[in-house]
Amino acid sequence: MWSMGFDTSPAILQRALRPRKPEGEQEGRIAAVKRWKKALVAAAIAVAVLAAGGLTYYQLLKAGFVHYGKYDHRDRGSLKVGAAAPDLDLTMYDGSPVKLSKLWGERPVFLVFGSCT
Repeated sequence: MWSMGFDTSPAILQRALRPRKPEGEQEGRIAAVKRWKKALVAAAIAVAVLAAGGLTYYQLLKAGFVHYGKYDHRDRGSLKVGAAAPDLDLTMYDGSPVKLSKLWGERPVFLVFGSCT
């Protein structure tokens, strides 16, 4: 058989005709998957740290070690269940001031602190 110096055996031809991926494409995909895995692990750790911090902050608030803000001047245990309420200066809906001790003399008083909506 005549040839021009090329090896035309079937194995060589199959390798030559097989579609090939560009060099480094497979390694690039593997690197991308590894980056995604690292990003997901980092995000999961961040969520866990934030959740643990939020839970710790909530527990400290409940225990009274941390205050809600600079205007939170509550003393732990200053009001007891069943004890008389302190004499307060309140503002009525129409803007007129009223003292709680004045209302006690007239009729029973029921205090509600919060929203009525």
